[in-house]
Amino acid sequence: MLRSLVGSEMCIRDSPKKGPNIERRFVLSGFNESEMNDIHRAVAKLGDMASGSQPRAVILKSDRDGDLPLDCTHVLIPGIPQNFKALCGLVSERFIVNPVYVFNSLEAGFWLDEQETNHLRYTPSPLSHHRFAIVMSDRTPEERDLKDRVRTIIELGKGTVVSSQASSTDGVIIITSGRDILNFCMK
Repeated sequence: MLRSLVGSEMCIRDSPKKGPNIERRFVLSGFNESEMNDIHRAVAKLGDMASGSQPRAVILKSDRDGDLPLDCTHVLIPGIPQNFKALCGLVSERFIVNPVYVFNSLEAGFWLDEQETNHLRYTPSPLSHHRFAIVMSDRTPEERDLKDRVRTIIELGKGTVVSSQASSTDGVIIITSGRDILNFCMK
């Protein structure tokens, strides 16, 4: 299962840079049960190696579609950020990492420097200091839920949600779908 999670990317540089001595608090999103078990074992093993008696890494419990825990430092996803948790992590300045980071760190025997391993972290948030008008349907419960999630992502990213009547005002970014906010964050 390990190979299926990381594919051919599982290799570390000749002299990898050690990451900061901080507790890493992961939230996992987008993995099946078997993949999550592999990741849990690797994080636990590396957490024990790194700290002795005090764990240096934990995986936080998080509902499948729930909000991102406030004490999360890393969002662990299998691909590019496309789901609610990954986008919340992206706009709230958390590290967005994939299993390669965990397994390469385990192979190195210490947590690798996230800045050196090509993982995402936007500081400041790509949404900060921007104004957004959410022009989305909210007729059904599903549409209202999606609209609320887009609003949450914008607010977590320190953006400002303005009324859709303000959309004609200069500098307001119009959001008509969840894809719009993803595209804005990733550009």
